[in-house]
Amino acid sequence: MVVVGSDLGHLEIRALLDICRRSGIPVLILTAANSWPIRTVEFPKTNKMKYDFRRNCLRLLGLDALFFDGYLYGSFHEEALITVSARQQREHLLNSGILAERIVATDNPAHDALYEIKNISMEAAKSKVMQELNWDVGKKLICYCTERIQDIYGDEYLERINQSLLDAFEGLPEDCYVVIKLHPKEDSRSIGQYNQWFKGTRYKVLRDTDLPRLLYISNLVLGHFSQTLITSALLGSPTLSLHLIKDDERMVFGVSKDILYVANEIEIHEKISRIILDQEFRAAHSKALHNWITEQSFQVDGQSAYRIADVIKNSIGDCKRA
Repeated sequence: MVVVGSDLGHLEIRALLDICRRSGIPVLILTAANSWPIRTVEFPKTNKMKYDFRRNCLRLLGLDALFFDGYLYGSFHEEALITVSARQQREHLLNSGILAERIVATDNPAHDALYEIKNISMEAAKSKVMQELNWDVGKKLICYCTERIQDIYGDEYLERINQSLLDAFEGLPEDCYVVIKLHPKEDSRSIGQYNQWFKGTRYKVLRDTDLPRLLYISNLVLGHFSQTLITSALLGSPTLSLHLIKDDERMVFGVSKDILYVANEIEIHEKISRIILDQEFRAAHSKALHNWITEQSFQVDGQSAYRIADVIKNSIGDCKRA
């Protein structure tokens, strides 16, 4: 069996899966993120030239099947099994035409590590992380996880959202500190921008850190529609998704949980402040987050990797019997 994270994206992956399909090798698509549609970002000119060159070379080799622009997991390799973590993923795949027998609920093996973290005392985890940050353990901590949001909504939006967040952070009590956790794909230009925006003793801009532990001890986690927000929610941390642009294709918590979203600049100030300072609001937010996790049937029990191993073992056994 060949196990991949997706049958979309890079030509090299689709070339491998094309060989698997012709050779009768079973394939498992191990999805790590949500399976809703993702809009294609236009290639910058230099990347497009490289892409076109590779595409023309493959066309000469008769591999036209690799020129595929679908967005749905399992739509290129139509026989592959697909693992899912949540009910929303399963429903999206079913509604998009993927057969039920191809979908296996295993949860995400990365969540096994979250199970271990949740069994660490909050005091011990916070002491370790704050010591590494060189901050007092008594400080409240906000974690803002960046994404390459400028590639989707533009540089002007990036500047606007970060200015609004900065204004909201500056309005919080002095014991509230902020970590800006950079996305791995942030380049030197955007890193410089984040360092320019978020200056001062209450801010740290980090590329590398123990992210799950950081999320676990945070009093609030902010982001747009990153998988990191799901990780944060599963760790039990207060989590808000920035949804200023009404982009329903990227609503990480679905469409019925308004308290989990920030819908405009006014709500940036209001909801950040209330989660930190308003115990009643924080309790309502926590309940909504817990209900969402329950509705989605996440299984954070430390057993996901074993369930996936069983799927692989059984699939290989079926293939040998066939």
